[in-house]
Amino acid sequence: MPIPEDSKIQKLKEQIETWKNRAAMAQQHGNDDLAKQALDRKKFYESALQYEKKVTSMDAHQSVVQKLAVSWKSQSILAKVGYSLVFFSIFLIGFAILWVTFWTTLVWIDMYGHR
Repeated sequence: MPIPEDSKIQKLKEQIETWKNRAAMAQQHGNDDLAKQALDRKKFYESALQYEKKVTSMDAHQSVVQKLAVSWKSQSILAKVGYSLVFFSIFLIGFAILWVTFWTTLVWIDMYGHR
């Protein structure tokens, strides 16, 4: 099971604070080499934190884009269905006009005869 993003960021922040404190303690005890190593480790965790924030931001952006794509696709389907209904309605109206014209013509011919 993957670690949640907020948990990863929190752990990285804790590591940064830990290595900052270790560097300060090494500096107090006069161990400059150890202080430098601790600061290097702190910088490593800071860059890891920046990377994790970018990845989290990109994931959030990708999620929004996917939601928009799904929304657009569903609207597209509704639009297609809507257009189909409009064209079908126009077809039915046209057919009804032809039907009425045909039967009216037959009735007219029957009433007034064929000339």
